[in-house]
Amino acid sequence: MASGNPQMYGQFLLDCLDNTDNWVTDDHYAILLTSSHTFTIGDTTLTDIVANEISDGDYSPQDMTGEALSGAAGTVKYDADVVDFGNTVTITARYMAILKGTVAAKTGTDKLCFSCELDDTTDKSSSNGDFDVDFHATNGLVTVAQTS
Repeated sequence: MASGNPQMYGQFLLDCLDNTDNWVTDDHYAILLTSSHTFTIGDTTLTDIVANEISDGDYSPQDMTGEALSGAAGTVKYDADVVDFGNTVTITARYMAILKGTVAAKTGTDKLCFSCELDDTTDKSSSNGDFDVDFHATNGLVTVAQTS
């Protein structure tokens, strides 16, 4: 499934601009969230959203791979490889959040980067099947455009 309506957390944007966070070289991981999650641009750490992390028995957070940046004509595209939450899993989720860090060292102070709605109308589910999140072929995870 593709992610839709990605949003960047405010502190992550600032950290990218001052090179505190480097999307390409730093480690990042993804978690899945329930429909109770509400994106708040001022949230900064996992502690702010962890109450909405899903608890399905087959679910586990996943480290991100293939983080990349590209740009042209006043735009910057954030991209990454498909996030594979499993091939024979039963999971129901509405959002995916991306954080700075690794699953092995996951803590409540891990910084929030992005929130992605998996579908703009309903939860996404798998029943003993694949649960993968892919990013837009042209726009990647998110494309940031300069405006005049």
